[in-house]
Amino acid sequence: MHALCNTYIPAVNKMNDPDGYWQRKASDLDVPEKIVELVGMLPYENKKELLQLLQLVDNPMLGLTWLGPMKRIQDLSPVQREKMLQKWSKSSVPLLRKAFNDVKRLTGVIFFGDMQEGKKNPNWKKMGYPGPIETPPPVLDKYLSPLTIDKDQKLDCDVVIVGSGGGGGVVAGILAKKGKKVIVVEKGPYLKNTEMNRQEVDMLQQLYERKGALASKDGGMTILAGSCVGGGTTVNWAGSFRTPDYVLEEWASHGNAHFTDKAYRKYFDDITERLSINTKLSKHNPQNQALWDGAKGMNYKVKLIPRNVKGCDHDGGENGYCTKCGYGTLGDAYAHKQCMPITYLQDAQDNGAEILANTEVTRVDVKNGMAKGVWAVHTDREGRRYNVFVKAPKVVIAGGAVHTPVILKKSGLTHPHIGRNLFLHPVMGITGKYKHKIEGWYGPMMSAVCDEFNRLDGRYGVKIETAPVHCGLAALCIPWQSGEQYKQEMLDSAHLASFIVLCRDKIGGRVTLGKENDPVVTYNLSHYDRKHLLRGLAESIKMHQAAGATAIRPLHNDNPFFYPASGKDINAFIDKTMRRKWVSNRFGLFSAHQMGTCRMGGEEKRYPVKPTGETYEVRNLFVADGSLFPAASGVNPMMSIQALAAYVADNI
Repeated sequence: MHALCNTYIPAVNKMNDPDGYWQRKASDLDVPEKIVELVGMLPYENKKELLQLLQLVDNPMLGLTWLGPMKRIQDLSPVQREKMLQKWSKSSVPLLRKAFNDVKRLTGVIFFGDMQEGKKNPNWKKMGYPGPIETPPPVLDKYLSPLTIDKDQKLDCDVVIVGSGGGGGVVAGILAKKGKKVIVVEKGPYLKNTEMNRQEVDMLQQLYERKGALASKDGGMTILAGSCVGGGTTVNWAGSFRTPDYVLEEWASHGNAHFTDKAYRKYFDDITERLSINTKLSKHNPQNQALWDGAKGMNYKVKLIPRNVKGCDHDGGENGYCTKCGYGTLGDAYAHKQCMPITYLQDAQDNGAEILANTEVTRVDVKNGMAKGVWAVHTDREGRRYNVFVKAPKVVIAGGAVHTPVILKKSGLTHPHIGRNLFLHPVMGITGKYKHKIEGWYGPMMSAVCDEFNRLDGRYGVKIETAPVHCGLAALCIPWQSGEQYKQEMLDSAHLASFIVLCRDKIGGRVTLGKENDPVVTYNLSHYDRKHLLRGLAESIKMHQAAGATAIRPLHNDNPFFYPASGKDINAFIDKTMRRKWVSNRFGLFSAHQMGTCRMGGEEKRYPVKPTGETYEVRNLFVADGSLFPAASGVNPMMSIQALAAYVADNI
């Protein structure tokens, strides 16, 4: 591990290095040990892959993988090791590209994003990154009070809800207000806003699925998913889009007439009111302003993004916008986002609902074709585990599109479409370097969206947005060609604006059970969807140029750059970019949206769930999350999930 990590991030000799940035290598910050510790907490498949990789590099046969000397990695020179990784990054062997990317991502995120025993990362000063913003979070009037479990026990309620994100939270709030006795079971932890320390790696590990290391089986897709009380609403970027009418029409064609009924619009209205969704904005941050300027410069449609924020106004700093908002992807420390823990879950608790955090549901109790409750395992702060049975005549699964199909399968449901039709809104990134500071970690996370290319082919196309970028995410995204190049580009972080191309994918993947009954995500980007992503990539390059970027680059391992001041033809650069090998693990592909896998529809053979939200196979077993979507939403799905969950709650 030392040999591998120190090849990605080596000591580099530079004349002027007062902060030791160039001399600092990965092992100086204990990166190898931290990777081993992290992977040790992940499922069997992840541990097995790391062990296989270490066995490979510790064997002289390693030379066959890159046509180099027949030596172990420890016996290669630094130059040889670097050449080996360069060849792996472009290898025709998918497993080698996967191995290259897996270790590169973990090494980069930890080296550039992690703190050392409470002290700021020593790389941040040179990079211009401030680290966790020091403004103390406010103490709120109300907090959730999860149940304390200190022994095996049975609980009783009218409705048990598995998952506390946008789906489960809304259902809990609505049913508790109607007088139902509700228990919400969440496998992740509950952190008060005052416990969200704005430390990137720490918050990734506490608030995200698989500690932020979730990826598709082939490693080509990095998947960001919330795993805490509040789920994705706690860590997302606040974009609150109504499902487009043309998407609702498509969903309705699957035997779901309710999507085009006028009465369904009321659910969006109710969500808008409760979550204070608005387009008020003190000012774009420089990253969103670059997107706005670039779109305007190309005469493309661009508009403000509705956001579920309150009090996100100019906070008195010199920037003219709410600086603190940029840390909202690391939890909602400043309670600006109207996420589930301060809205619907608080409503639920106020009306008698109980919340059980750090509790993973193993299966639904099914008798004679009817749901009777759920079996779960609670883990306390000391790591002690207790069995919990929640008895309830109505069960709602809202674990998200990755976990809901797994729970259903473990509960004995056998519908062949459970786990299929997984839509991920695949995302490509394009960075632009600007003369002025961008500091993508400050300000409104996403406030501008380009809608020019939503419908490239009927109902399918792409949106162009921005993403909040802290050092760890930057390290995850920036391609690696050499240790020196990687370190140099990380120094540009404060001047990089990142546009993201979000594709409404038509061809889905699937979720299956791994060896330890953990979800395994299989997703291969289709030719159809890749074509749309590349169109968005080409347009984003033009938008960066129109906004004044001095250097533009897609996030591809071949490291292509375009310099507008060079006088070269941008269209020739785009044409060459389109012809590169856009295959798995040769470029960055990301997802923050998971949908499908338990689609609702009117035909039992094709859909696991009825148009009411109840499963076809088991009575009184409902689903209320993004896994119900018959197809991708085409927009950031939080509000689509919440409106659909409210509809399912009424059916319950």
